Amino acid sequence: MTHQQQKQQQEQEKMKLVQQELDEDDLGCVRDIELTDDHTLHVAEQHGLADDCGCVVWDAALVLVNYLVKQAEIGALSLSGKRVVELGAGTGVVGLTAAALGAAEVLLTDLPHHVQHISGNIKRNGLQHTATAAALEWGQQPLPAPVAAPYDVVLCSDLVYQQHAVQQLLSSMRDLAGPASVIYASCEYRERAGLEEMWRLMPHYGLQEQLVPYTDLHEDWCSPDILVWKISKQPLQQQQQQQQQQQQQQQEQEELQQQQSPLL
Repeated sequence: MTHQQQKQQQEQEKMKLVQQELDEDDLGCVRDIELTDDHTLHVAEQHGLADDCGCVVWDAALVLVNYLVKQAEIGALSLSGKRVVELGAGTGVVGLTAAALGAAEVLLTDLPHHVQHISGNIKRNGLQHTATAAALEWGQQPLPAPVAAPYDVVLCSDLVYQQHAVQQLLSSMRDLAGPASVIYASCEYRERAGLEEMWRLMPHYGLQEQLVPYTDLHEDWCSPDILVWKISKQPLQQQQQQQQQQQQQQQEQEELQQQQSPLL
């Protein structure tokens, strides 16, 4: 059995386990999330499952949701007519917010065993005409259908909690975004090593980040422990300069190693 076949088998077993737990126990609850006076999202969560990290609305997601709503209300952000994709969507609350704010097309992506849950939340909010759910693993190349990059907006909330997955996450950000795209990312400052790794590697993936000022966040939905960034692709000239610097540094390291190596 190949590595890919083993991976597919493990994913199928995980999906069966999650579905079995859903069938055996009523572990879910529907959470009402008010976006505006006229619009409330109804988002189902699942607690107590074998893998429930993606089935819960985390605080970082709510901070990002309310930041998007605030920016739309003051006219600083318009999603009307935009194509939006969410990475690691979980319950789909951030992507569903984008759909509610007028996005023309929203794709909510996560691991295969979360797709059914996300699809249920799409249907629960009557957003089937705008939003769809699909499986996407970070770093996956080529991008599988129906993923059709580039997107105008990429959404990520509370995804930097495993340092070893940072490179795959940055790879997907880069692949899904275009030159004029904006990536909105939020994260609770619990995993310092992962965040530092992301900041360090971001230029290597042709990305640049700008921390959203605390005062720009929703006054009722903000915390010093939760950060929000606007991430974009570096200009082509800047990317080329970055690549040249990396090549020069690598060459200098190789020359230094040769100088330090004992003579044969």
